[in-house]
Parts: sequence; C-alpha cells; structure tokens
Amino acid sequence: MPGRCAGCGKLDSAIKRVAEHIMACDDFLALWRRDPDKALDPKAEYERWRREEMSKEAKDKRKADRLAVRFAELDRQRGRQAERWRTPPDPLED
Repeated sequence: MPGRCAGCGKLDSAIKRVAEHIMACDDFLALWRRDPDKALDPKAEYERWRREEMSKEAKDKRKADRLAVRFAELDRQRGRQAERWRTPPDPLED
C-alpha cells in the first residue's frame, strides 16, 4: 500500500518507509506545528491526495496554470527578440 508525506509530498510504495520518513521530515514537523489537522498519517494523506489533488479537474487546472506561465515566458522572450532585431534609427537622418 502506497503512502505520502503530508509535509513534503514524498511518495513511496510502502507506508512503513513514509512513516519512518515523517519522523525526520522538517516540512512535516512545520505542518504539524502550524495545522495538526492537516498532518495526516501516510495512508490517509495518500488517499486524500489521490481524491483531491489527482482528480481530473485538479490536473486540468494545474495544466492550465503551467501553460499560462509558459505562454507568458514565450511572450516575454518574443518581446526581447523583437527589440534585439529592431532596426536602429538612422544617425544621418537628423
């Protein structure tokens, strides 16, 4: 049975290894101090993650967010390239 760390998101195919991991995970400790209700055991966290974050809607939203960021980067790059290859003003025109 797989497990997942609620702090750092580490996945493993064995709950036992994740249970050992959370004993030394700084992110899990910080989550436990901040919000103990969200610091779930590895099995419960894996089930919550599969149910909430791996749903089709969540995947589609993450994909749309990644594409929006990538398109913004491409637009900035095109702007820099256009400025780089812009014809300079003619110095003799004045």
